[in-house]
Amino acid sequence: MLFSHRAPDGDTMPVNHRATNDVSDYTLLQLTNLVAPVFARLDVVNAHAHIDPEFDRFYVAGNMDLGAESDGVHVANEEMMVTFGPFREVLPAGLFTCEGDRENRTCLFNGDPGGITKMLITIQGRFIQFWLTAEGLDLRGIDLGRPVTFSLQIKNNLGVTATHVDSVP
Repeated sequence: MLFSHRAPDGDTMPVNHRATNDVSDYTLLQLTNLVAPVFARLDVVNAHAHIDPEFDRFYVAGNMDLGAESDGVHVANEEMMVTFGPFREVLPAGLFTCEGDRENRTCLFNGDPGGITKMLITIQGRFIQFWLTAEGLDLRGIDLGRPVTFSLQIKNNLGVTATHVDSVP
């Protein structure tokens, strides 16, 4: 299914919901120019990946603080994009189920292999914790000996970081 995303300059660009493996560090720099980063901080606290010719997968857990410019996050109603090295997936609004009130809520996404299979986001005021798993991927472009670029964008809130990723069997 094809969706469109409106950039700040008014241009519309198509966005495919399926996961892709074509994001470069240069693309992430372009993204940070399109959307002002309003996460005051994005920290990855745990990341690991399994690189295998048959079945690649990764797991990332972390937290972030919303910056002063943020109007908050409304996970159930906002488009989200996740990148991990060359992997990218755009999740259209409406795919998360959430419980709780606006200030304290937990949101869950369940997907299929070939992309993000599960993602949990917990929001407590302006502090957000998350974890996600993705599997059935092609991560051949990742060198686990070097930091891997990870980004999380929820509507106009963007955080980008480079993180150490442990290799797991």
